[in-house]
Amino acid sequence: MVAALCGFAAGLVEWTLSSIGGNATKLLDVSAGLVTGIVGSLFYRFNTEGKYCLSAIFMGTLYWFFFGTAFVIGLLEIIAGELETGVTRFIAVTIKTFVLCLGASLGMLIILKEPELEWETQNAENCGAIYTLDTWWRIPLYILCSISVLGQYRMPITKYVQALVVMLVGWEVQTRTAEFISKKHEVNDHYLDNAMSNILGAMSAVIMASIMAYVFDRARAFFYAGLLHRESSFRSSAGGTCLYECIKVYVRLFNILTGGRESDLMKLKMEKKLRKARMELESDDHERGEIAMDQNEKSCLTEALIDSQGVNIWALLMPAIYQLVPGSLIARLWFGTIFNTEESNVFSSLMVIACSLAIGMVLGFALVQAFQGIQDEGLYTIPEDKMDDPEDKCD
Repeated sequence: MVAALCGFAAGLVEWTLSSIGGNATKLLDVSAGLVTGIVGSLFYRFNTEGKYCLSAIFMGTLYWFFFGTAFVIGLLEIIAGELETGVTRFIAVTIKTFVLCLGASLGMLIILKEPELEWETQNAENCGAIYTLDTWWRIPLYILCSISVLGQYRMPITKYVQALVVMLVGWEVQTRTAEFISKKHEVNDHYLDNAMSNILGAMSAVIMASIMAYVFDRARAFFYAGLLHRESSFRSSAGGTCLYECIKVYVRLFNILTGGRESDLMKLKMEKKLRKARMELESDDHERGEIAMDQNEKSCLTEALIDSQGVNIWALLMPAIYQLVPGSLIARLWFGTIFNTEESNVFSSLMVIACSLAIGMVLGFALVQAFQGIQDEGLYTIPEDKMDDPEDKCD
């Protein structure tokens, strides 16, 4: 409840400063952190009945203000040769996270008498893991958090299923890998478990995003080919007709359950009208000379043409990478610097986290492209012949 109140207060501050605009937006990060620190510290100081973990409250709240993916994208840009853009992005998001943590620390300073001592005390007495990998509600809770992330990314509801699958696979691989390495090595005073889990988690997310994009691209292309009456041998077959009808049922059911776009149902209604109009147009016995549509139908047809395009892999991948970035770990490093607790070098830790995720994404894309290359080349094993393209290669 305390974390929810901190989040509400920080969100209200963000909305207020954003509404004012101008120079007020420059105070957004420090103000959000300050309000989070004040609200959390008030409960910690005056509510003696409950034992609050300020670390969890602060990190859980400030995480929503972190641009976690910017760490990874910045390093990807550096790897790709875009040095100026990548370095600028990486430094900017590093400063942003530090300002948020500093604001929360200042909030503690205002409310608590000895914030440094209280920080160490609450870490030692009130903070700890509340679940294990065998906890039944671990995955449902993660899915709920992921839905919140998709809302933050303004993800269309129709793509929630694809994005959630990518996010869950990447996170599960990351979590299982970290747990396996931690159990295998008795000494955990290193970031090798984080590095390896980040690499494998990012690779899994990229591969799963590519698979989901491929599957849904094929289903989407098939559906809109039928909707727009494009010629297809499979579409006219019994299996194609059955699959098309199943997709139509899925669209209607999804629209009812999620309150989707009204235009989706309008497309299905328009498909019947287009089929009838096309039959009349192709018939020699009918006087129809063109297919006329009103403005709503034209808009719906334009939307159908746009929706028939392929899925952007990055749209599915960014929310997953956002969840894979250990924002709470980054915040803990900054709090350790502010309160001078025993922590390793912050910049080195940030490099391990961001670089491992960036390397995982690069390796994931490399595997996907290698598979696509093998698949494409495998279809053309016969040596080239001059008759392959008679118009260009024959006199």
